[in-house]
Amino acid sequence: MPQRRSHVAPSAAQTELASALASLRESLDAPSSFPEDVLAEAEATSPTTPELDLTHLPFATLDPAGSRDLDQAFHLARDGSGYSVRYAIADVPGFVRPGGAVDAEARRRGQTLYAADGRIPLHPPC
Repeated sequence: MPQRRSHVAPSAAQTELASALASLRESLDAPSSFPEDVLAEAEATSPTTPELDLTHLPFATLDPAGSRDLDQAFHLARDGSGYSVRYAIADVPGFVRPGGAVDAEARRRGQTLYAADGRIPLHPPC
């Protein structure tokens, strides 16, 4: 049986919240998009592999379910009578050229901003 989805009109409280969040973003001068030069640089970037390349290991994310910024991981392996644990975190310098357009934009933004109605990312999606 096909599922039906009902459309529910936003309540006054939801409309008020959306308006308040839009005003907050405006007061913070929060960017709504990335400049063209930042997008172009991100699209053209090829990540560099660190000297110790462990990409062959099956790492699992440590980030919580529903997280959009998957930047922490671990690898667990039996090592004799114990275990070997490796921890990894995203290698931003492997993707972002120091002094480039993406680096400058990330420094201007400072961090990813999260709100009830979405987020404003630190880095472009490319």
